[in-house]
Amino acid sequence: MNHRHFASVVIVLVALGGCDFQKQADAKFGDQHFKTAISLVELHKVRTGSYPQKLSDLKFTGDWDSIALNSVEYRQLATGY
Repeated sequence: MNHRHFASVVIVLVALGGCDFQKQADAKFGDQHFKTAISLVELHKVRTGSYPQKLSDLKFTGDWDSIALNSVEYRQLATGY
């Protein structure tokens, strides 16, 4: 196998493997963002006594939490959120 053919094979394998990696990364980050949002909403309830009307009402957030909060949808319901 010459170097060009080998390089082409490696590029194809990386590209195909990258698709699966992207799906796995999206699932992991999505799960982490969901858990972060729930934690921040529950922390708000513990500290204020009620759930926030909207995510922008959260006061106890860190610098990186906005990434997670921008990745989820939040609606307050009569029985929770």
